Amino acid sequence: MSITPIGGIGGTSETMATLMSFEFYTKSANWFSNIPWDIDNVPNSNKIWMICEGLTLPFFQWQGLNCSK
Repeated sequence: MSITPIGGIGGTSETMATLMSFEFYTKSANWFSNIPWDIDNVPNSNKIWMICEGLTLPFFQWQGLNCSK
């Protein structure tokens, strides 16, 4: 299964770009108690979450999604 970009559904382009950014989830200042997400942008890592930079919102690693366009 591959990912189809969601391209702006549900918010402004700027908001969606932020929410589809690996950096947003790993920046501790964005989160309660300064604890960032356990997320990676590399498939099959030991992290719980995965994101396809600029293409998707976070999803679980176990879902086995592919970041190929």
